[in-house]
Amino acid sequence: MTILQETRAPDRFRVVEYVTGMGKALEELVLQPFDNVVLISAATRKGSGNNEESLFQLPRTDSFLRAFARIAYVADRTLRDLLADMERLARRRNSSATA
Repeated sequence: MTILQETRAPDRFRVVEYVTGMGKALEELVLQPFDNVVLISAATRKGSGNNEESLFQLPRTDSFLRAFARIAYVADRTLRDLLADMERLARRRNSSATA
């Protein structure tokens, strides 16, 4: 994964904009369990209220849910580590700029 600062107009959608549409802010992802599937929806703020749009369904088998939970855990941990590293680099850059 590469994070770049945007200095030009993006030539492709970001993942969230691909899901929600251009210019819509994603408020939350909603997971609704049913008997055989888990429905994934996106809640966006549009106008004065919230809109919820169904995105896709995932199978609700034990093996799939275990794999999904593991991937979500690893992604969360990786993103938290990345944010901590970025904050540390920003602090280091700010302290060297003021010195």
